[in-house]
Amino acid sequence: KISYCELHKKAQAAALKLAPESRDCHSIGLFIHNSIDYIAAYFSISYADRVIVPMNPRIKANELKSSIEYCELRVIVTDSASIGLLRKYLDGYLYKIEILNIDTMSFERAGGDIAVPVSENGELEDVALMLHTSGSLSAPKRVMLTHENLISCAESIIESLAITRDDRTLIALPLFLASANTSQMLAHIYLGASMVIMDALFTAGYFFKLVEKHRATDFTGVPFMMLQLIDDKNSKGYDLSSLRFVCFGGAPTPVEKIKLLMKSFPYINFVHMYGQTEASTRISHLLPDDLAGRPGSVGKPIPGVEWKAVDEEGRKVQAGEAGEIIVKGGNVMKGYYKRKEQTREILKDGWLYTGDVGRLDEEGFMYIVGRKKNVIIKGGMNIYPEEIEEVLMMHPDVKEACVYAEEDEFLG
Repeated sequence: KISYCELHKKAQAAALKLAPESRDCHSIGLFIHNSIDYIAAYFSISYADRVIVPMNPRIKANELKSSIEYCELRVIVTDSASIGLLRKYLDGYLYKIEILNIDTMSFERAGGDIAVPVSENGELEDVALMLHTSGSLSAPKRVMLTHENLISCAESIIESLAITRDDRTLIALPLFLASANTSQMLAHIYLGASMVIMDALFTAGYFFKLVEKHRATDFTGVPFMMLQLIDDKNSKGYDLSSLRFVCFGGAPTPVEKIKLLMKSFPYINFVHMYGQTEASTRISHLLPDDLAGRPGSVGKPIPGVEWKAVDEEGRKVQAGEAGEIIVKGGNVMKGYYKRKEQTREILKDGWLYTGDVGRLDEEGFMYIVGRKKNVIIKGGMNIYPEEIEEVLMMHPDVKEACVYAEEDEFLG
């Protein structure tokens, strides 16, 4: 356990160590598993006026080195649990890296004698955080999120879900990803609310145990977690009455599973969420009052965000027609770091082109059809594999399904 005062002092002490060591670079790496140390290190980087670059602590050596060189990192913050792996990965590495152990507040050097090259391109002005989104080792891709992006998104989530300082969120998703970063950590810190960090792999039993023990009021998870909750038969043995709402999303969730989830836990308010890292995490919510009547929809935009579905020329399509979902709001990223061409492809006139295909109904509720790049064109007809997968998943004996294209001489 740690209080806000203690957390602040720990972050401040680490920032005083980081500032002089990082004076020649703009970003600092963060290599820590979900923990109080992660949060203290996260804010220590911000206190030192550097860009936070979280890395997956289960990363492989070549991925780590790719991130270091792409993000131009000369300093990495870690803890006692992860420093051994960093030492191993950086042994014999060309570039020298200063590693701060936030547990001992001491530095050690790893790697060679050459400083990582750092450019002065001005891209990172006002950027708070760079989150990994995709890309190969030779062409990694990081989303640049500004202080304004993160605060705007956190405020919108707070307003939409009516979160207060009395709430206590249970965090199981990795903090180095957008959802737990913004919708849980930042939104609850913004209010001075509480967080409980799951310190082991997610299981339904452990989830139930922590909710009961710590009186958690809210949780954010992905569909496979929701399926585990449905499959576990022991939930009735736990007191889950404190749980006010559970958000789920991040991957297609079959309508039949959503209905089963609501039936299995009628006393919990479920929120179907939709978002992207490029939008600081969250774009829309299907709130509990609408979920039963519109299962499968991802709802309406959170406050301060607008959207529309458009055709290939960027023209708004009619209600019921499929089109690419484009989004505008204070939560939309500054761009991809050092990827100006890819930024221009996805950000146009202030709109974020999500690459997701959806249909808006007459009342403005969005239904995701699939990914634009996933579309299968059969004889000129667009087929979205996610729609077929959902039908297959309705069968009680089908646990997972994947639909893919095959070349056909006549149909394409």
